[in-house]
Amino acid sequence: MDCRVKAKPTDAKEVKEANEEKHCDLVKKIVRVWREVVDSTTEDSYASALLKFKEVCEPFPKFVEYVETTVFPIKKQFVREWTNKFLHLGC
Repeated sequence: MDCRVKAKPTDAKEVKEANEEKHCDLVKKIVRVWREVVDSTTEDSYASALLKFKEVCEPFPKFVEYVETTVFPIKKQFVREWTNKFLHLGC
């Protein structure tokens, strides 16, 4: 006996909204762990934040590769561990 039921258009809309909400939550999580990387005040906290960032972004290896090759080489220009060593008046 086949008990499958076709999804109603409203059900499809609800599924789409749920997927969009999951996507939004994932983006917020990535931004949160990125903020932890940038706000790291010690090399140890930077290393742990970096691991967490890579873990959260694991489903997106191309993104991680991009960040590793273009952004992390200039980390001394934006991570607090290094920027706090110089007077920059918040700039």
